[in-house]
Amino acid sequence: MRQRGLTVVTRILPEKVDSLRKLLDEIGEDIKDNRVITFTSFRTVHFLRWVILDETIVRNTKIPAQLVLSTNYDGPLDPHLEDLCGSNLEGLFKIYNHCEGVPMLKDTKNLSLYLKENRIPIPAFYRGTVGRTVDQIHKEQSLWNRIQGILGGKTSGEPAEIKSKIISDLKKEPEFNWAFNKYKPELVQSTRVVFAFLGAILTLAIALVLLPILLVWWILIRGLEKRDKEAFIASRQDPSQIAGFMKKEDYKVQNQLTHLVEIKPGIIRLNTLKFVLWAINLLAKMWYNKGNLGGIQSIHFARWVIIDEGKRLLFFSNYDGSWESYLGEFVDRAAVGLTGVWSNTVGFPPTKNLIRQGARHSAEFKAWAREKQIQTQVWYSAYPTSSIKNINNNTAIRQGLIEESSPEETREWLQRM
Repeated sequence: MRQRGLTVVTRILPEKVDSLRKLLDEIGEDIKDNRVITFTSFRTVHFLRWVILDETIVRNTKIPAQLVLSTNYDGPLDPHLEDLCGSNLEGLFKIYNHCEGVPMLKDTKNLSLYLKENRIPIPAFYRGTVGRTVDQIHKEQSLWNRIQGILGGKTSGEPAEIKSKIISDLKKEPEFNWAFNKYKPELVQSTRVVFAFLGAILTLAIALVLLPILLVWWILIRGLEKRDKEAFIASRQDPSQIAGFMKKEDYKVQNQLTHLVEIKPGIIRLNTLKFVLWAINLLAKMWYNKGNLGGIQSIHFARWVIIDEGKRLLFFSNYDGSWESYLGEFVDRAAVGLTGVWSNTVGFPPTKNLIRQGARHSAEFKAWAREKQIQTQVWYSAYPTSSIKNINNNTAIRQGLIEESSPEETREWLQRM
């Protein structure tokens, strides 16, 4: 089952911005028991968020307030939209009645079409739990829980005998029959990988042909970088703003980040950004497709999207651990990719040759990241107590049930409990 991302951007009616913010804050403060959206009724949703982008002026252009919906989901788009709208039609209309162009008739088909018409492309999308549905993640967690009950905290004895007892007890319970079905994770769709690989080769061939143009591009980028370095002003963190973020961070296994920044003006910067995002998306499909993004193993889903006709860049991330450790991993393990993206945005620490320095300026990068972070009004996770490590471990336990193993492999399998 392929995991996908949906991003919907709609304009908010000017006179309804405050009432929408109040409504979303109420939902966000009580994800479990609010009376507007029953999140547990969703079958396809891994993560979902609603974010209000306030009215602003970018490059002398007024940008109205907007509502952004972001979901990470299983399967094709149409069943996902039916899942969203069918189970929470009244609640969704209550939210989108604050926006321009919402259908007059409260109908699942109408609202699905409205969301589909307002979706925008995702140029770079990363999945950390590739190929696993929400249902599978929940089932494998329940399997782990049941095995813990069988073991009763005891793992001493012959590994083969312990494993045999676990299997025997589980087979007596029909609700775990699924665990013994042969399971081979489809981490990558081979056809897509082949096309992506051929696309990369073709791109390299074109790059060689266009080498003189690329040389001119590099010279222009270096000139822009020198100008940006001279104009660079370090970001300043607003203590009250940071306090607002921290109230909603670091109290669960998982965290989220919404980040919004202006793209530097000019066709060179915009097209460079688009190319870098394309390359990251390609690597996410071909290389970083096993829950490991450049050594970072804490990201469930992440995406970059370009909005406002190329004027601003949105970044959404769902991750494990603290904000500080997450940004620290970015600096230590993924600075090249981050610098390649955000070097094309306003206020980012000085860079060299597009991918050097930048995020390596740790203090400046973290201050900039905080300054450009914005409040997420509503954030939902289908499995808020599960880390990437837990999810991967549960899948390995499920696989180990039906695989033949040596005594040493069985011992290692039991250590996962």
